[in-house]
Amino acid sequence: MLDKEKSFEVNEEIRNFFEEVIGQFSCQDVEFIPAPVNKKWLTKRRFDLDEMINDYKGGEALKEHKILLPHFEDELLPMSGAKYIRSEVQFYAGNVLKYLVEVGELEKIPHNPQHVKYNSQKNNRIFIAMNYQPDKERWGYIREEDWAELKQAVETVQSDERIFQAEQQLKKILKSGRNIIRSFERERTRKELEQFLQLLTKEEYLLFTVPLLWTTFKTIPLKHAKVIEQQTNALYKLWDDVLEDISLYEPNDRIDFTHFRKARTFIQTAQRVFMKGYYIINNGDSVLAFPNIPLIYAIHEQPNSYVKPDYVELWQKKAVEIALKENLQQFLPYDEVMKALSPKKR
Repeated sequence: MLDKEKSFEVNEEIRNFFEEVIGQFSCQDVEFIPAPVNKKWLTKRRFDLDEMINDYKGGEALKEHKILLPHFEDELLPMSGAKYIRSEVQFYAGNVLKYLVEVGELEKIPHNPQHVKYNSQKNNRIFIAMNYQPDKERWGYIREEDWAELKQAVETVQSDERIFQAEQQLKKILKSGRNIIRSFERERTRKELEQFLQLLTKEEYLLFTVPLLWTTFKTIPLKHAKVIEQQTNALYKLWDDVLEDISLYEPNDRIDFTHFRKARTFIQTAQRVFMKGYYIINNGDSVLAFPNIPLIYAIHEQPNSYVKPDYVELWQKKAVEIALKENLQQFLPYDEVMKALSPKKR
């Protein structure tokens, strides 16, 4: 067990462990898609739930790594006794997942017409477990007894203290990087640039590896991790150019961006990696906004009472809206999103 008082050091044993984890549990992401229920099931007062679910299992959707989740509810006029069918993903991490499909009746809450209660019997609930099958390069259905063992394997590794320590160390790295960037924005001397380059030299492994661990355990999708990797790669590609030109300055010389434009580009790229914000992917017809590593920490480390899923969705929508309006191509600081959501009164 690692001593929490000591600084986390990435040694050969740690590297081997992370590589083993990523190799064992990394797999194709799946997309969960709510699917409307066929009328033939809605008109039946009673039916076999297994039989209904077979309409949504396998097929072309699964070949495309999509899982259909049957759903039905009269949202316009919910009445007590009305039938509902809904699905819920209960576990999705590593190479295993499990979801619930249930059929039941709605019950309106007295004196509170906006809320209803969902009632279903145990025999009207089915749990469906799956795991990724590398030999077939797809997700497949598994038995309940196999599911418990596979889930335990994922959770044991996911809770390993070495992963926790790596995440905490990366959090410290990001904080140190932000402090150096802010200092450079004030002083603009060679000394701050050298400090930042030393940080990148020492912490390169964790900057690239922790996002891979996140996507392994489905904290973020694979396409999200690839965007993070691209942005981090861009920073390291500028490194050699800056390192070569920085030798022309004395430690306390103030750097003039008009003569050393590479330094400006380098710091702007560093801000995208170390300051909270969204990576913007503009495909012309559509725009995507992915939170960067510092913003991922801010979202996941806050209690649900402070950062609710609705908030996260609202921030992301506003980021896309701003990116479309301003034709942004790369990065949007989180502060700009907050300003747009909370305009000052004149």
